[in-house]
Amino acid sequence: MTDDVGIVPLALARAVRALDAARTRWALLRGELGDDVGDVDLLVHPDDLDVAEAALAEQGFARWPSWGRGSHRFHLTYDEPTDTWVKLDLVTALAFGPYGELATSAAPDVLARCRRAHGAPAPALASDDGFWALLLHCLLDRGTVAPRHAEALSLAAGADDVIGGPLLAAVAPALPDPAGLAAAAAEGDVAALEAAGSDLRAPWGAIDRGAARRRRRGRLTRRAALVPVALGRRGVTVALLGPDGAGKSTLAAALVDTPHLRARSLYAGLYGAAMPQPRLAVPGIGLATRLGRLWRLRLRAAAARARGRVVVFDRHGLDAAATARPARGAASRARRRLLAAALPTPDVLVVLDAPAPVLLARKGEHDVPALEAQRERYRALAERFGGVLVDAGRDADAVRRDVTDLVWRRWTSRWSDR
Repeated sequence: MTDDVGIVPLALARAVRALDAARTRWALLRGELGDDVGDVDLLVHPDDLDVAEAALAEQGFARWPSWGRGSHRFHLTYDEPTDTWVKLDLVTALAFGPYGELATSAAPDVLARCRRAHGAPAPALASDDGFWALLLHCLLDRGTVAPRHAEALSLAAGADDVIGGPLLAAVAPALPDPAGLAAAAAEGDVAALEAAGSDLRAPWGAIDRGAARRRRRGRLTRRAALVPVALGRRGVTVALLGPDGAGKSTLAAALVDTPHLRARSLYAGLYGAAMPQPRLAVPGIGLATRLGRLWRLRLRAAAARARGRVVVFDRHGLDAAATARPARGAASRARRRLLAAALPTPDVLVVLDAPAPVLLARKGEHDVPALEAQRERYRALAERFGGVLVDAGRDADAVRRDVTDLVWRRWTSRWSDR
């Protein structure tokens, strides 16, 4: 699905309109809008950064940690209708090198020359500034010129006079032969460009004494063991419950396979083959064995959550509240309370629900009346514990999209501004 702001995902189209509505001075730094929605680079005027970030937050973008990456500010969102992750990389300084150590102050002047072509979804850099921004990104940030960038550089150098502009003026002292670089780019001579790129760092460091300091600071910041909880980036716990055949394990695996969620799955079933059986027939040993296993899972979940990860419980101690056996006596009720409380109360409780014939066709266990009884117990559990009832009778991919969106929104809503 796209919007009328070019052929781009809805989330990206809304972001563009929000930046424009906020009167932000910005421009697309490289390529075309929508080329790679997983990493869209935008140059933003330093004075407009706070306004831009507020505008993006209103459109559902969350600030992603970007320690040790200079002026880069990453903002991420999930667009459920198109199953697309959109990441915007806002930069306020034209700086190059792996750690942004080779810095310039040209951004405001470069933005002043940006123009939006008729019908274009985003403003773009002037041709000369765009050429040097892309070339230096390839040579200094990446150390290589990808084929698609080589083609773009060749077209830009061959069609326009690129010897000019504020960005070239800012980097000229470190470029021994700008005309030679432009000629090599026009000819598509990638080997010559990459060879020249390896010689650019030394003169730049001699001119800018702060480059080495910025490089060291960037390395230390990226390697530092910063605990996400200190910056409001704690992870969340998600519990997947539902009757047999609802697709809990399939969904848990799909969430783990979603890189942006940084999810880890922990199987927390109370019964079945996965539950270790006690060797001694001692009263209470079965409960102790279950509790011990759940407490170990609790510790593992706490460690992962402190690192900012999403913890997916495939089943949960709350299953004890949905058992078919009635609680007979105080001991039985206490047992269920202990099991239900052994794991942390999930931040997101997802109860998967599907018609009994669908469940029977998937799993082949029990009969329709028994499965309907399971459904009712889990529906009651969802209402009792504030769970979200998800229609699991649909295609597994549709269920994954719904739950991914739910988890993402709940997770990022708890983040601090920084």
